[in-house]
Amino acid sequence: MNDVMVNGSCIEHEIDVVAYNDEQLVMTEVKFHNQLMLKSDVKVALYIKARFDDLKNVTFNIGGKLRGMTQGLLITNTKFTENAIKFGSCAGVNMIGWNYPAKGNLHDLIEEMSLHPLTCLTTLTNVEKKVLLAKEIVTCKALKEKAIVLKDMEIPQNRIDEILEEVHEICDM
Repeated sequence: MNDVMVNGSCIEHEIDVVAYNDEQLVMTEVKFHNQLMLKSDVKVALYIKARFDDLKNVTFNIGGKLRGMTQGLLITNTKFTENAIKFGSCAGVNMIGWNYPAKGNLHDLIEEMSLHPLTCLTTLTNVEKKVLLAKEIVTCKALKEKAIVLKDMEIPQNRIDEILEEVHEICDM
């Protein structure tokens, strides 16, 4: 579930992603940055720790079952500062960034699962990317599987061929 409002012990919070199965309830805060050099700093880790502390003792009715949060997770598409990593490690904030942790970081997960975002495609215009995102096509893999949508967008066949060639290069790496 995306963008869910939940009541903590003190205040209401908007949670970006809520994932659950029979044993776990994971609440995730996702921080997206457009600037490559930007890093998520200790203020972000502190804020997320406070948010999850407010939620950890609450029971939620999610998936037709009462359950407590078993894990809070902070995910960002950038790197973390050294202090954010120190604090997160010390305070028990589960974090995934571009290069953190050493194994299982965002870069590793994208490569392992072939989940490259379609925004990395240079053959698509920004307008075309927005149209595809609005159609909930977010990854190159999804575009590969639903390539017919490019025809529906009335993109000329020669450009479709170029786009799909780039998609295949990325997905089949």
